[in-house]
Amino acid sequence: MRPKLTDGARRHPARDVEQWSSFGYAPRRRAGSEHEPARFGQWVENACLAFAFNQGQQVMYWREEPLEVDGLFEGSWGNWAVEVKTGRFGGQDLRGLLEFCRRYPAFTPLVITAPGDEETARRLGIQAISWMDFLFAGPPKND
Repeated sequence: MRPKLTDGARRHPARDVEQWSSFGYAPRRRAGSEHEPARFGQWVENACLAFAFNQGQQVMYWREEPLEVDGLFEGSWGNWAVEVKTGRFGGQDLRGLLEFCRRYPAFTPLVITAPGDEETARRLGIQAISWMDFLFAGPPKND
């Protein structure tokens, strides 16, 4: 038996994120984010890296203990050093990203955050985008 469509839901989801939530496509603060934040963070990081790879970018990472960068993208998007943060973060959490970009200035730092947390990175002088926006359109355009 098929569930009834209620509250204006349509059979075919629109491309706009607000409408997707009524179909269960947009993330909700449930088990993945509230009860298992580390696991949720890994899912989001993997989704972002896989998206970049599937869009034809070369995807790598950098680690020089204790510093690390979640992803390095090279390709038609340009050169990006990316840190994915789904929870609260501050400047101390971005040390690896900032050090990598200091050593390799051809890379632009980018923080992919939970929706609504972009301002935290911007206050530190780093470009930011929500992971939902990133998965729809990739990184911000470098002008």
